[in-house]
Amino acid sequence: MLTDPVDAWFDDPALLTGSDGADEIATIFALTDPPANDNFASATALGTTAGDAPPFNVQGDNVNATKEPGEPNHAGNAGGHSVWWKWTAPGNFRVSVFSANSNFNTALAVYTGAAVNALTPVRPVPFTVAGPGMFFFDATPGITYHIAVDGVDGATGNITLALGALATTPPSITGQPKNTAVTVGADAILQVFVAGSDPFNYQWFFNNAAIDHANSSSLFFFRAKSSDAGSYHVVVSNSFGTATSVAVTLTVNANLVPMITVQPANQSITMGQNAVFAVEATGAATLSYQWLFNGTPIGGATGSTLTVPNVQESNAGAYSVTVTNGFGSATSGNASLAVFPIATKPVITVQPVGLNATVGANVSFSVTATGFPAVSYQWLHNGTPIPNATGATLTLDNVQTSHAGSYSVNATNALGTTASNAVVLTLNPVTPPPAASGSGGGAAAALPACGFSAR
Repeated sequence: MLTDPVDAWFDDPALLTGSDGADEIATIFALTDPPANDNFASATALGTTAGDAPPFNVQGDNVNATKEPGEPNHAGNAGGHSVWWKWTAPGNFRVSVFSANSNFNTALAVYTGAAVNALTPVRPVPFTVAGPGMFFFDATPGITYHIAVDGVDGATGNITLALGALATTPPSITGQPKNTAVTVGADAILQVFVAGSDPFNYQWFFNNAAIDHANSSSLFFFRAKSSDAGSYHVVVSNSFGTATSVAVTLTVNANLVPMITVQPANQSITMGQNAVFAVEATGAATLSYQWLFNGTPIGGATGSTLTVPNVQESNAGAYSVTVTNGFGSATSGNASLAVFPIATKPVITVQPVGLNATVGANVSFSVTATGFPAVSYQWLHNGTPIPNATGATLTLDNVQTSHAGSYSVNATNALGTTASNAVVLTLNPVTPPPAASGSGGGAAAALPACGFSAR
């Protein structure tokens, strides 16, 4: 047996003598021949005729295959041992090409074009899996597609190539938009229903001009206007064709009876500012307006806009408007007006008052302060904060001599702190009752403990 036939033959041609010597020489040179579909021009046709449709499952190899001058890198890999197949699409198909079951890492690509140095890569279907051994594309009838399989980084081996196909169809309109009539200020919708191969693209037209951002199966009109009236149609497309709907008419009729199209809005403002409420309405001329506060008409408030100047707490409440013409009336919903005080630093309006009490008594200090936002309090004894003494009133139960001294309170909000006057708690000792005649002396009773509380 020859371990290296080519070298052995050149070293000693006599080794190949005999009746089958010619066959042995042919076998030796066959071992070095490239595959029949090594070149682009000699690509193997898939199917027995040009009109065959997938599925196709073929075997091959790229052993001894070459790369032609001007040939692109397939799937972005330099490769070096490419082989070719070709297929002419007989109709619209979504095609899958699969070489990943080969016994080496393949680089797979699909092209159109007439020469190896003038090829156009076929665009893959968006949002599908793509990789060195897998590819999906939409085929167009009559187009010849060239399929190249190479080895990643120059690898070679046996190739398994599979093509599958799903017949695809251009869009067809199964439900046409319909003529629609609405009243000014009402909502309207035009819709189209489509069959065919996804995905679809939509473009609506108004009086034959494309409408910006109108790219779905429905065209919605929010509070239709007179200017929306006219002719509408939609063009639907996919990878395989287009379909155009019938033209339909949107009619926008004048509204005779008043209709509120924009409701007055809630207001939240600070005391002293102006509140403004506005309404929009449609209906036959002439419209008149009457604003109401908590259901009661406001004198002189007969425009589409209501201004409440220099609002005070008394202006807080519900505002609405009734719109009237010769055909009827419509009343808006209620819009609330919330009035907040003007933000101010705390102001102490009633100062705490000093006290003179007897040991063991209960005493209270209190303060009154205004301010916005809300005021918080902290009481102090001889300048030191008293724990948990955070109310407007400070109560001392069962006071003892240690509680005598100066008391004050800090009133605080987001705008600052105001300190009250310091006042004094003076304690008088308890006067013991006179001793009973003939009785013996005894120890004085212990005084109970004193506690702070604030409220």
